[in-house]
Amino acid sequence: MKRWGLVVHYVATLVVLTAVWQLYVSVGHVSSFLLPAPLPVLTALLASLRSGQLVSATAQTCLEILVGFGVGSVLGVALGALLSRSELLRTATGSLLLFFQTAPKIALAPLFILWFGLGLLSKLVLVVSLVFFPAMVATTVGISSVPGPFVDLANLLGLRPAQRFFRIQLPLALPDIFAGLKVGLVQAVIGAIVAEWMAGNAGLGYLMVYGDTTFDTPLLIAAILMTVLVSVVFTGLLVRVETRLLSWHAAYAGEGGSS
Repeated sequence: MKRWGLVVHYVATLVVLTAVWQLYVSVGHVSSFLLPAPLPVLTALLASLRSGQLVSATAQTCLEILVGFGVGSVLGVALGALLSRSELLRTATGSLLLFFQTAPKIALAPLFILWFGLGLLSKLVLVVSLVFFPAMVATTVGISSVPGPFVDLANLLGLRPAQRFFRIQLPLALPDIFAGLKVGLVQAVIGAIVAEWMAGNAGLGYLMVYGDTTFDTPLLIAAILMTVLVSVVFTGLLVRVETRLLSWHAAYAGEGGSS
């Protein structure tokens, strides 16, 4: 019932926003060049779907998001786990990681294009760099924040370091890790779109640029709406995985039982 309630809420929100959009365009006599009404946008969306243009663009962007998010998450969680377990490693790499963490990744995109070319690799490097740091920081904080009694319990049971990590530290750090992954997923979508703006010949970002330069505003908005849909779907999938893996956690017990 809770799931259906959410569906009704989302549909109702979409209907209200569409009605407000149509009302603003009609009453304000807004030029279709600046903001077309919902119907022309829907027409452009359906036409680009039938032609395959929007489908191929969405597939390209989804590929960049999935691969970049996956690689960035694995690398970030792995390094975060190492940093949380080694004071020496934190000291040795702290300044270097701080430098790269505070550097504006979007501003580095032209450099990535220069170094790695105009193809898929430069886009993936940008997405990975945007996902890596939220995942790393969240993992480090999560593992370092494991309550002392659990550490004492591990010592009492005589668990080896690997057993302590996988049975106690990692499960207890999962809420923090998923919080970082959610931030990283948003960053992944942004990174993929920005990379396609700058050096794309495919993808939703490229489609936005194409719609803008050809003054095809309905196509531009259709690509934006598809990007929002992709982001919502990926976020929903990540939340689903989080709920399943954390069904034992008090904050997620109700969600797991109602699904």
